[in-house]
Amino acid sequence: MIDPKFVMLIDVGTKPYKKSLCALYYTMVNNNRIAGVCGEIVPQDPVYLNIIEGYQVFEYAFYHIFDKALESCFGYISVMPGAFSAYRWKAINGEPLESVYFISIKRPEIMNCHKSNVCLAEDRLLPWAIVSMPGTTNILKFVHCAYAETGVAQTLLQLLLQRRRWINGSYFSLANTCSHSCEFSYTNHSMLRKVCFCIEIFYFVTIISATWFMVGIFYLVYELIFGSALSQIYIFFYPASEIVMDFYLGILIIIFFLSFDLKSETGEISYKVISYLLIIYMTAVFFLLNYITFSASRHLSDYTIFLLCAIIGSFAIGIIITGNLKKILFTMIQFFLFFPIYVNFFGIYSLCNTHNCSWGDRPEITREEVIMNISGFSLKELHGS
Repeated sequence: MIDPKFVMLIDVGTKPYKKSLCALYYTMVNNNRIAGVCGEIVPQDPVYLNIIEGYQVFEYAFYHIFDKALESCFGYISVMPGAFSAYRWKAINGEPLESVYFISIKRPEIMNCHKSNVCLAEDRLLPWAIVSMPGTTNILKFVHCAYAETGVAQTLLQLLLQRRRWINGSYFSLANTCSHSCEFSYTNHSMLRKVCFCIEIFYFVTIISATWFMVGIFYLVYELIFGSALSQIYIFFYPASEIVMDFYLGILIIIFFLSFDLKSETGEISYKVISYLLIIYMTAVFFLLNYITFSASRHLSDYTIFLLCAIIGSFAIGIIITGNLKKILFTMIQFFLFFPIYVNFFGIYSLCNTHNCSWGDRPEITREEVIMNISGFSLKELHGS
């Protein structure tokens, strides 16, 4: 009804820094092709020594430094967080909002398991609808100087329930984007821009493939490292490396079965125990990997050493120039210790619960409860009326 020129999205509990909303606004004002922008979200008052919060600080910072910045160069950002973003109204009004963003509400009769999981990531559907709109040259940008802080999950269960929705939503929505990538050909983007989009689609396919095989990749890496370090040690005439890996395989099987019974008290306790075991495994792998690397460093070629330095150096430069050095250094250990929990624990749980298309970390309330909250009537009075 207001028919604004720009609209801004922000979550309750998300606090923009001073001038951050202005930064989003002026980015779109200065370039008519920019249909949407987003800023950097940072955890609010995190406790770095808490492994769960420290992991999220590292993840948020690293994701914005590299993923968001890379996608912004191509002109298409795969996810524009509803917690802190802005859009040009004419770019989203009509088809993108009605047929994409609110499809689960407007067309509930067509929602099956696949579509429901795709719609879990509604902040991924809208960017795609904008950029691939026929006859347009819409692009999306990441504004690094726009910051907003938000609260993050503080317990393992809270983070698990949140990431189940994020993992399934991102996996299904990225697959949906790749399957509809030909829609770029109907836009008025330049040939160079379309080539960039194709490169980005290939990047998304790589992410989807890596996500699907990540549990197996972790198992293979652990097998190689423990095999190299413990193959000469025998316990009761049985190689120590095989004992370690058999126990690790048992952990994965237990995670799979527990993924269907998380809400029970036994399930929660078991997941905590398993999380500690995965941290122990990652710690052992870290020390063994360093031992193997330094032992073999004398046999590495100059090209290999140069390649390793180039990879590490490129990440270091990106971290330093964006001013996130302190965050990364103080949370790096927490990230590496928690990462196997995310891959194995969260990954298996998410794919075992694709049938659950709820928000997970938010209380599910009925229509009657909404009316009660607004009107002040009790449930008994509501039914009586």
